[in-house]
Amino acid sequence: MSQIRSENEKRSHSENKRMKKLLTAISTTLNEDVPDAIDEVVKSSLGGDAMTAAINAAVTSAMRSQGAAKDSADAIASHVQSSLQASLPAIFQSIAGGVSAQVVASLDARMQAMMQHGFQQALVPAFERGVNSMLMQFDAYFKGAVEQRLRAEAAARSDTERLVNEARALRASMEASAKAAETACMGVQNACAELRGMVSSGGIARTDRAPSEVSDTGHGELTIEDHIAEGNMEQAFFQALTKQDLGVVVDTCRMVDMRAILSMRPCPISQPILLSLLQQLSSELGDIEANPALRSERFIWLTCICTALNKNDPAIGDHIGGILMFAKEQLDAVSATCQQDNSYVTLSFIVNQLVM
Repeated sequence: MSQIRSENEKRSHSENKRMKKLLTAISTTLNEDVPDAIDEVVKSSLGGDAMTAAINAAVTSAMRSQGAAKDSADAIASHVQSSLQASLPAIFQSIAGGVSAQVVASLDARMQAMMQHGFQQALVPAFERGVNSMLMQFDAYFKGAVEQRLRAEAAARSDTERLVNEARALRASMEASAKAAETACMGVQNACAELRGMVSSGGIARTDRAPSEVSDTGHGELTIEDHIAEGNMEQAFFQALTKQDLGVVVDTCRMVDMRAILSMRPCPISQPILLSLLQQLSSELGDIEANPALRSERFIWLTCICTALNKNDPAIGDHIGGILMFAKEQLDAVSATCQQDNSYVTLSFIVNQLVM
């Protein structure tokens, strides 16, 4: 801005200087050239044929009228004077007309030359600068508009390409998720087969027996309660899971403090046993959704198990995805009646985070 202001000041100073020169030339013409021209015209008129002819005519007339007194100088002078007085108005009128026409012609030519010179030196350059400035402004405006349009089109193309890439990535992710789900289902089936292989033949049917009844094997072996009393939580829950009875697993969970056990570091229960507990306790949630106490109890156990799971543990890497999806589906099935339960909301959030 300071550079533009400086250029404008320089141009204004230059134009003012030129106008002063023009005014000075006009003043010089009016004060010096015009009087000189008038003087020259008067001199030429007075020294020309008009004055000579007038004087000759007056003298000749005087001499003719005084033919008898040719020697009388006074008479001739008097007659010449009277004749000149009679002729002077016509002479002066002629002189005035000639002076006026010549002065006007001289001034008109000089004024035209001065005006043409001033026009060429001051007005034409100023007009050219103004036109050039206007054209430069138009050029800058159109260039800016074109550049802005090109930038907008480039941004639109970039956004479109980004959306297309995101859509392709989402499609690839969905395809990968579908394959992972298929693999997880196969893993769940394999895990169930492995658990059935670990269970003795003729499993115990699900009952609502007390923990003491469940723990009594009748063969002199250590019971679930014995393992709990010895602090061997791994073996206690392994034995409960081998019964293939959800009631036995639930009773075993009630015999211990799940929050305290699963918050211990390192956790006394291995990752495969925790994953099996998640699968068992996530099933048949619809049977207890009408009982707030039982469902809150189950949701708290599942929350503790999920927080203790390690997704990166290679021992469960092949099966954790499928079992987490199974647990999510079971939770979604009872969401209509459990949305107001804080323990359900917390558990759903943790499971969704693990599934992602």
